[in-house]
This record gives sequence, structure tokens and C-alpha cells, in this order.
Amino acid sequence: MPFGKTGKKITAISSNRKGQQIVVFSGGEKLVLSPNAFTETPLYVGKDVSALEMRSLRSFLEREKLMNYGLGLVSKQERSAKEIKEKLLAKSGDLGLVKEVMFYLKKEGFLNDEEFAKDYASSKAALLYGRERILNTLRFEKGINPEILDRLSFPEENSHARAFLRTLEKKTASLPARSRRNKLSLMLSRRGFSSDVIKEVVDDIPANPAAVKANLEKEVTKAILRYGKKYNGYDLKQKCFAYLYSKGFPSSEISEVLERKL
Repeated sequence: MPFGKTGKKITAISSNRKGQQIVVFSGGEKLVLSPNAFTETPLYVGKDVSALEMRSLRSFLEREKLMNYGLGLVSKQERSAKEIKEKLLAKSGDLGLVKEVMFYLKKEGFLNDEEFAKDYASSKAALLYGRERILNTLRFEKGINPEILDRLSFPEENSHARAFLRTLEKKTASLPARSRRNKLSLMLSRRGFSSDVIKEVVDDIPANPAAVKANLEKEVTKAILRYGKKYNGYDLKQKCFAYLYSKGFPSSEISEVLERKL
């Protein structure tokens, strides 16, 4: 065997329906090559492929496979550079090759974190998420540079907060004012709106006195049934009052209904 040869001869070459070349070596090993990979190294039946040629061919295949994977990722869904890099690393442990693919994707305009951040912020704001949640997701999950985040603007933050509150109007209409304010503030905070925005908009939804009164009547009945099994008279009234006050109902209204029912 000549020096530097693998001893693997090409015994057959054929094409499949995808236009790829199937190269069969002695011993049964097969390589499926794209047209680009096939023309990278001169290959023909009977050729004894050298170790260097084999390494070069496998390296080309790995690079091509990872490049195609990266192109597939950016074509299916908008992603940040960090997300793409993580997926490429999960596919290939070759950091140098991953960097090469990342460089190509950025150079060709397939990856642009500034544009991605703008589009992501705009789409999430339209879904009534607040600035703080959007920025935190972009920074800590998507890996966007703080300098890019500083350039993002949220001109409709207050109107989006009010729009989100309107979706909660029916669900919170029967709550007493204090409980209602706390619940709405908590939900706005979880949605990602700042404390300043919450303070400004949380009282914008008009109260529904009739719904609150009906709810109080229902809660009084529930409290009497709950505590009436163990208490009566003054003790029952005190237990009911404490329960209803913890629900956020005003003390004067609680007293009025309890006087009527007990």
C-alpha cells in the first residue's frame, strides 16, 4: 500500500433522487455527498483515497451539514445570535466550526440582534406585555447586548397597560376597591409593567358598586355558614367581620350587612 493511503478504494458511485452522490468504499463504508462536496475532491471508481483527502472530505461534510442546519434555523423562525449559537453547539462540539457558521450568517444578514430585538419588543408589546418583562427576556434569555436594549423605545406603554386592564375588568368587577387595586397591580407587575406605570393606570377602570355589593352579600352568607358551626352571637360577628375585612371590603359596609343578617 502506498505511504499515506487509507487503503480504502472507491468501489462504486451512484446518485440518489435528491441529486446526491453515494460513494461506496471497500469494506462497505458509504458517504452521501452533495454536488459541492463531491466536486471538492476528485473522486472516481477505483481511486485509493488518502488519509488527508478523507479528513478533508469529512470536514467539508461536517461544515456543510452545520451550515445547512444554521440556514434552516434562521429561515424557520427569528432568533437571536445567542439562540442560534446554542443550537449550533448542541449540534456540533466544534467551536471553531460554529464560529465560522455564525460569522457567515451575520455577514450575509441572516442574524442581526438589533433588528431581532426591535421586532421582538414590538410584537410582545402588541400582545400587551410590559417594558420590563420584554427587556429582561431579551437580555437574559435571548442574550441581547445592553447597548441595543438601551436604544429600544416603548411609546405606548401606558396605553398597553390600560388595554391589559380592560381584559381584567369583568373578572375583578365584584372585588372591593382595596383588593381590586392590589390584584390589578400584581397582575400588571407580572405582565412586566413598571411601578410608575401601574400607579398611573390602576385606578382607571371604573368601579362597579352593584357587583361589589352583591359579592359582599354572598361572602357574608359564606362567612356565617363557615363560622356559625362553631361560634354564635358576638364571637360569630367578630369572626365574620375579620374574614370579610381580610377580603378588602370596607368596615362600614361589612358592619351594615352583618347587622342586618345577624
